[in-house]
Amino acid sequence: MIDSAPPQQTWGGLTLWRWAILFSVAAFAFRLWYATRPELVGDEAYYWLLSHRLDMSYFDKGPGVAWTIALGRSLFGDTVLGVRIFSVLLSVATGWWLFLLARRLFDERIALGALVLTGIIPLFATGAILMTIDPLSVFFWTTAAYAFWVAIERDSLWLWMLTGVLVGAGALCKYINLFQIVCFIIFLAMDSTRRRRLWSPGFFLMVFTALLMCVPMIVWNAQHHWVAVRHLAERGALDRAWRFSLTEPLSFLGQQAGVISPVFFVGILVAVFSRGPEPQSDPRSRAARYLKTLFIPIFLMYLALSVNKAGQPNWTAPAYVAGVILLSARFLPGLREARSWRKTAMAGAVLAFLTTFLMHGNTAMLHLPPKRDPLDRVRGSVDLSTKVDAWMPGSGATYVIANKYSTASLLKFYMQGNPRSYLPDTLPRIDNQFSIWPGYASEPVGSTALLVTDFDFLPEPVKRDFEKVEWLADVESVGEGRKVGTYHVYVCRGRLARPSN
Repeated sequence: MIDSAPPQQTWGGLTLWRWAILFSVAAFAFRLWYATRPELVGDEAYYWLLSHRLDMSYFDKGPGVAWTIALGRSLFGDTVLGVRIFSVLLSVATGWWLFLLARRLFDERIALGALVLTGIIPLFATGAILMTIDPLSVFFWTTAAYAFWVAIERDSLWLWMLTGVLVGAGALCKYINLFQIVCFIIFLAMDSTRRRRLWSPGFFLMVFTALLMCVPMIVWNAQHHWVAVRHLAERGALDRAWRFSLTEPLSFLGQQAGVISPVFFVGILVAVFSRGPEPQSDPRSRAARYLKTLFIPIFLMYLALSVNKAGQPNWTAPAYVAGVILLSARFLPGLREARSWRKTAMAGAVLAFLTTFLMHGNTAMLHLPPKRDPLDRVRGSVDLSTKVDAWMPGSGATYVIANKYSTASLLKFYMQGNPRSYLPDTLPRIDNQFSIWPGYASEPVGSTALLVTDFDFLPEPVKRDFEKVEWLADVESVGEGRKVGTYHVYVCRGRLARPSN
């Protein structure tokens, strides 16, 4: 068994444990200060909207993110800080549990190295600010990974159950967290000394507890014709004819390198897919195998799916908890002796830091064209909402319609009085949670709305559902001096009564 409390190491007169605390405190202070500076992205505003209508689950997500934001709102109101406070708290908590996991598996130096990596790798740095499902998913993945390792060491029923609770809680935030059980099974199946744990009461208790945690999502989806299953198939392009593309896997790998930083991404792949220097019987070798089973299955699954269509780069985020620890464990001990490794590590750290620095609101200096700057997602919503607000009194509109869920959510958040917002009616096709909630058909017959769209055509449902639709203006959304997008504003007068079926 790996020692749960390795000897304390020092550097610069302080123990590495204290350096980890100082790093975590500094990271928390910076992130708390910075969190309210960027505008919300569309997904954050959408999740904020979900938090106003708490439920057992939603069209494309479990209830975790909505309930978390609802708790943040109860503390700081309907503000940017209210939305993001838990992304900041969770990022620090995740870093600390990652440190504890690496410390338990290896030692404090490797643990501190992994912790520092999470501070400069773009994927983790961005996730530390934006309140999406990823901060929750990665937090529960990390804590479950730690709890599972302790559970197989001590074989305590309450630790097995705790692991199940953490896996299940993660699944309530992001479905992929349930896949962690598969990773656990693979690890135990490959370890001859611990294979018997697969048939232990504790392991069955863990699986049962995790599945029990998912009951609210299952019940909700059963009540809504299993819309989440169809959504997952569409997101993975599994609902269309399978095709083998050579460019999509390259796109997947390129995106992964972009969000991790190319040097560190290559280093993680080397650490994961090569054999370490320790003999197989060495406790560190077993620890490395454990981490590899937390990385390889999820990474290879999305790589395989990319043969058909590359997914979003953040889908693999939980895997990199193990990835950064393996990177630190494989290369950090040899940096003193290998000068070439030191140069490569320094180049990787500088590149990752510069990318993260730019992602914290400094991309405007690059003068990228519209829709090429990744930070355009956090620009322009306040400006657009202010301009749409100006049309509300004169038009007589009492609610707004947008052509995208992100636009509708952001307008709802930033416009004065948080007016009711809708999407064009697409029933019977269900595209998102707006399709499940009551639409503008619930508004009074004869009422007036403003339509805000970045399409060059009017949605057919809007033309069908209103007596008269008139163009008002074309407005540009501007953020930090950049033109982010062009929107067309229409006034929709006289909502028509729906014919009864």
